[in-house]
Amino acid sequence: MGKKAICGGCFSGLFKRSNSAKPVDNSGWLDPASDAYEEIAKNEEPLRVTVVGAAGQIGYSLLPMIANGEMFGKGQRVILQCLDLNLPQVTEMMRGVEMELWDGDFPLLEEVFFTVDDNKAFASADYVILLGAYPQMDGKERLELLDKNISIYRTMGNAIELYAKRDCKVLTVAHPTCANALMCAHCTPNRPKENFFGLTRLEQNRVVGQLAQKTSSSSSEIRNVAIWGLGCSSKKPDLENCTVKGRTLQYILGKDEEKSWLEQEMPAEVKNRGTNIYKARMGVC
Repeated sequence: MGKKAICGGCFSGLFKRSNSAKPVDNSGWLDPASDAYEEIAKNEEPLRVTVVGAAGQIGYSLLPMIANGEMFGKGQRVILQCLDLNLPQVTEMMRGVEMELWDGDFPLLEEVFFTVDDNKAFASADYVILLGAYPQMDGKERLELLDKNISIYRTMGNAIELYAKRDCKVLTVAHPTCANALMCAHCTPNRPKENFFGLTRLEQNRVVGQLAQKTSSSSSEIRNVAIWGLGCSSKKPDLENCTVKGRTLQYILGKDEEKSWLEQEMPAEVKNRGTNIYKARMGVC
């Protein structure tokens, strides 16, 4: 059986933590102000991280987290290689985000640059995060969405094949994540297919969030939620083993109207959540 791109919310092999980091505080990481922190960061070879679609709202939130060590560890320096569209409005947004990253004075941020050149953005990349895709809008058929994304991810795959490191790991974020990961992997024939990942944890998180609100609980008190299916329209929450504060969900939400919410309203809300957020944020995601 041939190797396939991996789709899932758990990809422990995708991001590595620095083995040299030694926890000294409650967060489990070294104090950034300590001499030991600076020594570890100095000794670690920086990772080159390519972020595509970096000028958007997701990129704006994600980039400082990577620069602050929340993705690869508090002892791992990074070089952010950011790519977005060659449009006047977008390039101006890139310039603003780059200025903010430099102003953040992140000790682990070895270098950051924004570009519209695939060659420069993907050069020697250790990790590639593909945020962008054609958005799914009302009235658009799924096949039409896939058709538009094929050209995008064919371009990304070709760039990875030409410029990134041989063992580069790739994460697709935009929907349909699994299809996008497969398309990108297909366009990189000489790269290990197990290095391609589709981020599907979002739907699971959305179910947990809905349950937490409904039961007046925190998300940490919701356990054993699973999601089955591929695309947004086919994904179904599996709540058979779900517990809330140690009790079964069936016990917590056992009334008829609550069962109806679990079977109809909640799945519909999770399915349409991305579109609703997109509309609420006026299409800036």
